[in-house]
Amino acid sequence: MRPTKDLQHVSWLLTLGMMKKLILLLAFLFVSVVSAAEYHGNRQSGIYHGPQCRYYFCKNCTVIFKSEKEARQAGYRRCKKEK
Repeated sequence: MRPTKDLQHVSWLLTLGMMKKLILLLAFLFVSVVSAAEYHGNRQSGIYHGPQCRYYFCKNCTVIFKSEKEARQAGYRRCKKEK
């Protein structure tokens, strides 16, 4: 019976290791998606919003940018409410 308990312990460690790898993979995918997201700009105010901003789907946000750099080059500034 002793070897069975040891094997159960090892299998739990392997499962825990797999879970850590899965969490790291999901975190990487999340960062990749967020960094590739669009930015919405409000033409009236000259402010752009990222996907994390509560004003991202503002009805006045009619300009779409592929990156923050593109929005800044167009003369827009980042929303101060964005995290």
